[in-house]
Amino acid sequence: MKWLFAVLLILNAGFFAWHSYRPVHVSTMALSYAPPVSTPVYLLGEEAPLLEVATSEELPVMPAEPILAIPEDSIASNATVTPEASSQALLCPLVEFERIGEKDAFLDLLQRQNIAAVVSEGRAQREKFWLYIPAQANADAAKEVLAQLRLKKIDSYLIARGEMKNRISLGLFSSLERAIQAQAKVEAQTGYGAQIYQHQRDVGIYQVALENPILETSWQTLIEQVDISKWLIKIEKNPC
Repeated sequence: MKWLFAVLLILNAGFFAWHSYRPVHVSTMALSYAPPVSTPVYLLGEEAPLLEVATSEELPVMPAEPILAIPEDSIASNATVTPEASSQALLCPLVEFERIGEKDAFLDLLQRQNIAAVVSEGRAQREKFWLYIPAQANADAAKEVLAQLRLKKIDSYLIARGEMKNRISLGLFSSLERAIQAQAKVEAQTGYGAQIYQHQRDVGIYQVALENPILETSWQTLIEQVDISKWLIKIEKNPC
């Protein structure tokens, strides 16, 4: 019996030892959802307080950025820049006049187109072409020729003294082309041969310069609005 009791005791001790060292399965507990720490939690029976919303009076008012506007007078009229026009050359033209009436007419045209300009006065040497009929044998012959010219309504003037005495002046031209045209007209209408005398003369001038550049096509359109064929005018189409 003692041996049987000892055997049972040993078996119980072994079973207890085996049971004590059996691995234990550790389960990971899932975290339950919870609001952020800074967010208060309210029960179903509680009433959450209303959130305070800042009014427009409490919000800081930021100053508005200024809008940069392009002055209207900084852009020449008829000079709108388009994708096609952006590749065109810009001109800074200078126009010179010898007659105040023609200068005023041009300034009036610029004013109607809202184009600003600067006017200056001075003196300069200009090439002139004098058209005339050579001196006649005497004053009576010269007066007879003058009478026939006036019957044809041709502007003429008899020079009665000096080195050019008895010559008949038919006008002073600023271009050789216009002088040649007038020469042909006089010879065709009267049969008298006219001559051209080219020389330099000191004259008073009025210079008109645009304040802002203008597109070449816009400048051409502007000039075509007036007849400058009879003007004593000089145009410099200076690139900007």
